[in-house]
Formats: sequence, structure tokens, C-alpha cells
Amino acid sequence: MNHHPTLKRAMTILIALALSIGTALAQVAFQQGKLYHIATKDKASQVLTIDQNGALISGALNKENTGQYWKLSELSGSWRIINPVTNQALRVDAVLVELGENNGSDEAQLWKVEGDLLIPTNNPGVVLAVAKNGTFTTIPKAQAAQTKGAHFNIRAAEAAGFDDALTYRIRCAAQPKLVLGNGDSDSTGISRRLTSSPSPSRTPSMARTSTTAATTRPSTTSCSGPPP
Repeated sequence: MNHHPTLKRAMTILIALALSIGTALAQVAFQQGKLYHIATKDKASQVLTIDQNGALISGALNKENTGQYWKLSELSGSWRIINPVTNQALRVDAVLVELGENNGSDEAQLWKVEGDLLIPTNNPGVVLAVAKNGTFTTIPKAQAAQTKGAHFNIRAAEAAGFDDALTYRIRCAAQPKLVLGNGDSDSTGISRRLTSSPSPSRTPSMARTSTTAATTRPSTTSCSGPPP
């Protein structure tokens, strides 16, 4: 049975619209307060790393290496990929991949996530890739399908991060019933001290309940403080 040409065109448009909506819904939603590792799909144990010289390399995963942790900050459908320790963001200058001071006005720091491709917003004709020598570069998008080093997996790290838009309760790992507090007023000038974890109806001003779960790794194995 022959279909009317107008009906065929309408069906084609509807199918294309459905596919585009499905692609948009499939986009990864990165969460505030989480940290991520970025690795190519073919080498999951090699992640985006800031080396000791400040260069970007694909390095062996090391949970103690702060140069391997990244947070993703959304801006108008694009993402900034930021190391929270150095406050530097991944950017592209023409085709050169480098780090720059985190700057919301720097369009070279914006990236689109399309499936498993990372595409600089200011140069959509190229994609991020790992070169054979383990450094990061860009290649033409048309070559991505044949390049294993251009397909990335962005996975949540075991360590939690912090987000300045959220508030946290800081709890002592060795004495989990104690939290960091400063009395009842931010303006008292009282020295910070450990206090008993408050009930939900009474929370010290510096120990508000966080809107997200966060875990801190203490630098020592014990905590001390005056009794509450």
C-alpha cells in the first residue's frame, strides 16, 4: 500500500524527533558533590591525571593521587571538567588540550558529552582523545569511531567531594558521635570544638545537615576535644 508523501514526511520527522529526545534523555547527569575518574573504555585502569609537572596524562589509577579526581560543573548544557584541588579546568586552545584556572567566562573550558565522546563546545569538529604516548590531544570527530582512545567512561570515584552550594556536617571518623561545632552563634568568636551530634531539632550553626552524603578522610587516626 502506497503512503501519501506528506504522511511519509510527517512520520520521518516524528521518528527523528523521538530519536533526538531519547538521546537527550540518555545524557549522563553528573551530581553536585561527587568526584569522578575519567578513563578510556579500553583502559579502565588508566585515568585522566595531572602529573607532577602539571601536564595532562593517562596515568595508572591511584586513589591517593588528587590529580585524578574531577568534578563536572554544568553550564547551559555544557560541562566544565575541574580538578577541585588545583581549581584548574580542562580546556582546548585550538586543538591543544591543557589546564587553565577555573573561569566561568572561558568558553574554551566547556565540553559537550555525546555518548562516550567529549567534545569541546568551542570546536565541535574535534573530540578529546588519548594519544599513543599517553598524553591528551584532540582528533577530528570523523576519526573517533576508529580511535579507541577517543571513547571515555566517566565514573564516580569512591571518595566524595564537596560543593560550595551545599552544607555539611563534619564528623570525626574515630569518634562518630562527635561533630565539629562552634556553639550556637556564628558571631560568638568561640573556638571551634567537637560537640555531641545534635538531635534533628537542634543543630549547631557549623554542623548543619548536608543535603548530600559526604565522607571525609581524616589526616590522623584519632580526634580529640573537650567533652560537650
